[in-house]
Amino acid sequence: MENYNGVLLHKEDYILLLELEGIIGKKLPTLDDLEEDSFGYFHRGGHVISLVVKNTDLKLLPETIIYLKFLKFLKLENAGITSLPDTIGQIESLEKLYLSRNKLKDLPESIGMLNYLWELYLDDNELSVLPESIGNLDSLEIIQLDGNKLTTLPKSIGKITYLEKLHASENNLTNLPNSIRHFEYLELLDLSDNSLKRIPRSIGKLNRLEELYLSKNKLERLPRSIGNLKYLWNLQLDDNYLTYLPRTFKRLKWLEVLQLDKNNLKSLPKSFGKMNNLETIYLSRNNLTLLPKSIGSLNH
Repeated sequence: MENYNGVLLHKEDYILLLELEGIIGKKLPTLDDLEEDSFGYFHRGGHVISLVVKNTDLKLLPETIIYLKFLKFLKLENAGITSLPDTIGQIESLEKLYLSRNKLKDLPESIGMLNYLWELYLDDNELSVLPESIGNLDSLEIIQLDGNKLTTLPKSIGKITYLEKLHASENNLTNLPNSIRHFEYLELLDLSDNSLKRIPRSIGKLNRLEELYLSKNKLERLPRSIGNLKYLWNLQLDDNYLTYLPRTFKRLKWLEVLQLDKNNLKSLPKSFGKMNNLETIYLSRNNLTLLPKSIGSLNH
């Protein structure tokens, strides 16, 4: 055991903290909680369990990160990181990985080896592509990709069958892989502020989807299969080029919030009033001249 700033740590953990200290120029304090958001580390039994380094000029993560065999929570936020070492995939115990607000342009294929990872945050980086190995993260439940430069998502992403939340707003996405149909447990899909011209029919296979964000895209129409999203309660479609809505819209029985402003809608389906749970609807800045009589049947 080695003494790091008054704390006895196993030699491997001690070496990593010492190396980080040398890079950032200051000692790492201990944290009181596993997921505490402050700068520092949380330890248990002489092992580093959680490591938070943010608002520093770290740039590169030492390859000795593999020494942290018991690391579960790693947050490297706004640390100027430009790349990850291949050894990142050898931290088999890792469950949550936060890499928000860095300068990452790509990810190593080895990231797909993190079999126990269930939350991955990559928002506000410079990623233009994701490795195919991302599909091997079969324990992943949340992935955050907002604010990157992605033009598409890899087909392999559909292999993450337990995914519950996929955030990919503010990218350059022009299409989606049909493999999204395998997201059996997906509850939230945020694709707002992209360049999508169409949504694949396979979106109708997302049986558990509750929230769908498609604002600020280039959509001219929606697939009829959207009516299969029986648990959808929040649908954001504002700032697109929609001229009509499919008749299957009436099947969205649980829809509560519908955002349709800033489109080119000329009319609404006659069966619009059958969406009995609809509470809030936004229709401004369209080309509507007449509303269907059935809209008077809406209870809310």
